[in-house]
Amino acid sequence: MRLYLSENWYTDIFNTLNNKQKIRKDIQIDNNNSIPKDALSPNTTSKSTISINQLPPQTQKQQPDKESQKLFEAVAKEIVNINQIMVNNVSSEYSKGQIQAVFIERPTLQRHYTLYDGDVLDSAHFESTHDSEYSYSIKESTDYFFKTTDKFKSFFHTSYLNYTINDYARSEYLQTDFGEVKVFLDIFDNNDAFKMGDITQNVLLLGFDSNGDGLLNSDDKLFSKLKVRGYDKDGNEKIAKLSDVVSQVDLEKFIKTDYKDVLKNFKDSYANKYVNSREIDETSDPYKLFFKAEYRYKRVDDDETKKFFEAYADEDGWVDLKKNSQIFDKINNFAYVKSGLDGELRLSEFNSFASRHEPLKGEVAYAQNQTKNFLTFYNDYQKAKQEHQELLNKIMASGANLPEQEAQAAQALLKFSDELGGSAKMIAMQNDFRKNTGIEFSEQNLEKLKAMFLSDPKKAAQVMNDLDSVVAMKLNQNGTITLKFDSGREIMVNELFTDTGKLNTIGGKRVGINLKAKQMSDEEINKLDFEKVGIITNENGKEEITSLKDLGVKAIRNFGVKGFILVLNSGKQIYGKDLFNIMFLDDKTNKKEIKEEDRFYKKVDMWA
Repeated sequence: MRLYLSENWYTDIFNTLNNKQKIRKDIQIDNNNSIPKDALSPNTTSKSTISINQLPPQTQKQQPDKESQKLFEAVAKEIVNINQIMVNNVSSEYSKGQIQAVFIERPTLQRHYTLYDGDVLDSAHFESTHDSEYSYSIKESTDYFFKTTDKFKSFFHTSYLNYTINDYARSEYLQTDFGEVKVFLDIFDNNDAFKMGDITQNVLLLGFDSNGDGLLNSDDKLFSKLKVRGYDKDGNEKIAKLSDVVSQVDLEKFIKTDYKDVLKNFKDSYANKYVNSREIDETSDPYKLFFKAEYRYKRVDDDETKKFFEAYADEDGWVDLKKNSQIFDKINNFAYVKSGLDGELRLSEFNSFASRHEPLKGEVAYAQNQTKNFLTFYNDYQKAKQEHQELLNKIMASGANLPEQEAQAAQALLKFSDELGGSAKMIAMQNDFRKNTGIEFSEQNLEKLKAMFLSDPKKAAQVMNDLDSVVAMKLNQNGTITLKFDSGREIMVNELFTDTGKLNTIGGKRVGINLKAKQMSDEEINKLDFEKVGIITNENGKEEITSLKDLGVKAIRNFGVKGFILVLNSGKQIYGKDLFNIMFLDDKTNKKEIKEEDRFYKKVDMWA
């Protein structure tokens, strides 16, 4: 969705509130306050323009005084940016419903984009340690948004996500039992009165999967803010909550089943010429971009681990991942378990290799680099917070001086700020924090991380997502594995996980490894919902996931990394290495007889 705006553009945003007539968002409004005639008359083909003074009286708008106008311009710009950030989920930039690019999601380079005055603007705080032609280092100034350069635009060309999604993903209609509907984001709780929340393609819904399990449902942060619109049989517009027509959306349905073959073709054509094959995966693989590792990876068992090192290790026991790059032709990627800022375990995927002119030297340099990046982020966030508070103070001080429509916009912004916490800049940075720490943003977590960086930079750097890449691995005699990073630091882990290249689905159930359970006490673990947690068994080569409830589990004993003992009602005990979260893929929306008045229909465009 792109807005082309003039010096008085902010008045156009609310024309729809004045005359209840939607004006196309791709109209050019020139400095003479004129708009294309065909914008208001669908049957007019002339490209001539008419003056706003010639429009019907209900489309004219009385201008506020100078101070109110300046304030309202700031409010309107903020509303534009908030909508863009929320609809595009900050990590991707879409124009007119076409995927322009999906930016690299690896923790080495997190970028967030929005549209502002028609230009693509960029923000980055957690700077890459890499200095290759495909990297782009942080801007030295404290401004959070800044324009991209030609250097970074060349990076766009390494993303082929658009080729991995199917026609359903490109459609603006979501299929439900109630009919085909259009989804929109009602972030201000006014049925998108500002006409900027349209989900123009279903692929945009991938960005709303906040917990990364591949299902869009009530577990996701903004699910309650998503609504649908359509028409009844008489052509009258209908609006309902998305949850009224579906209990969840299986986002995997938007991805081509042969997406791996599609990416392989690009790797064969471009890998080693412009970018390595793993970077193509990181910028183009929809599973890597949108879904958490816990729902895509599986544990490498002890026998498989031994065979791997026997096949690739040198005489000193090290597997050089750069020299043995063919490993990643057979294995999509590796991950290991690390502890986050909140102390919870999560999977950390290996980053792709990238060359640097001046490599970091060891753990101290790595921690210093992370500290510098975080403190830049922290200071910029405080600045954004102060700017936002100043705007809110001006709105509050304006009182009844604002005209009705301007007051409505200001009130919407105040309500949004109170509920979701901040300005467009702050929200973008909060998402940046979440993606680089693995935990949700809060003022408390921000201050906690700052204190950790100031008191123990090494520990703070370790809880952040990795900025560097694993270049070698060694299997130790005690069964642990040493990982060597290109920054020079080394860590020791107990086990490895491999990427399955898909969401883990067994028998119509989505499954994700529950690492948190390994940290629970026996008392805590026995409070889990046994219907939504289970174990995977492998009988005669066929995997099955069975809930603890169906197994007849009475109690669980937790032995940490060694696994779990499940005590059944019969008194029998069985062993499970891991526990898994279970999500059912069937739509649980009430599917009893759907009444005519509940159905949605498409409206035929007579001017198409």
